[in-house]
Amino acid sequence: MIRENISSLTLSIAAVLGAFALTMALYARTSEPVFDTSREGLDTEVLTFTSQPSYQKNRNFAGTVIAEHDATLAFELAGTVVAMSSRVGDLVSKGQILAQLDRRTIEASLKSIQAQYERGLAQKRLSDLQLRRATELLTSGAISQYQFDEAKLNADANTATVQALLADIELISVNQSNTELRSPFDGVINSQHLSVGDTVAPGTPVYNVAALSGREVMIGVPENVIDQMEVGQHVELQAGALAVEGQLVGISNTLDRLTRTRALRIELPNATTLPPGQMINLKQSVTIDEVGGWLPMTAITEGNRGLWTVLKLASDDNGKLIAQQAAIEILDFTDDQVYVRGLLSDGDKVVAAGTHRVVSGMIVIPTDAR
Repeated sequence: MIRENISSLTLSIAAVLGAFALTMALYARTSEPVFDTSREGLDTEVLTFTSQPSYQKNRNFAGTVIAEHDATLAFELAGTVVAMSSRVGDLVSKGQILAQLDRRTIEASLKSIQAQYERGLAQKRLSDLQLRRATELLTSGAISQYQFDEAKLNADANTATVQALLADIELISVNQSNTELRSPFDGVINSQHLSVGDTVAPGTPVYNVAALSGREVMIGVPENVIDQMEVGQHVELQAGALAVEGQLVGISNTLDRLTRTRALRIELPNATTLPPGQMINLKQSVTIDEVGGWLPMTAITEGNRGLWTVLKLASDDNGKLIAQQAAIEILDFTDDQVYVRGLLSDGDKVVAAGTHRVVSGMIVIPTDAR
């Protein structure tokens, strides 16, 4: 009885071990690459790697649309605002009066100076007559040289007084005109900073006016990009969905200490409808001096320790193409391509797609990459 039990146990253990060995054998077989022994190799898309000394990269630089003329208007005098004829969004024409200051004090000063001028003018006429008479009397010897000199100096003094008063009248007239704030060009009111009744100091902002015609954009770009640009060239810009053509008209020679960029001034002759403040992007093709070549994303795989690899083809002794791993470094990329350098030479054949089906050492039958 005991012997029968031992025999049954032995058979059971043998069966378990046999099943485990079979499972391991199957696992070992499925973990190895499966080659189609009925053919000479695996059909695979292949391309030719082309090495180049540099490559072109499209870069975008953001800027803001500005009006060719954009002015903050202010009074040159202190005073109280008594009229404002325009509001934000209003279209204005060159020379149009936008706001006015109380001018009563200036008008009173003007009347006072004009009265002084008339009095000074009368005194000048009298002194001129006295000088003419003194000249005649000096010739006949009726008066002394001292009396003649006194008459002449009195006439000169009255002439100077009249000229000073005339200058004061002109100054007050200018100040009188400065109580009116006028638009310097055809434009639109973008902002209003004061209201009627406000008392202002000279230079206090009243309105901001932007010209209707003429649009420009200021964009900061790095030094290495500016080296590939020149004044006068045409450039492409993008404002939302709108493509805009501009012309580079100026390059700043000052480097911004924070952004390490220099400013470009670009005219937008056909974009007068773009509002000032609109964000816009400069699309510029830049040459980058790095030796390498372009490959499709599908040609690269991630290797050990964060490295990237490709499968390049080499001929064996029988002239068949064998896949071999080659380490690469990714320098740049686009949506579906990478610019790489590494263990690749110009003219090397590289597996372009289906790298998950090919392993190093496999025979490959190349087909042209689509």
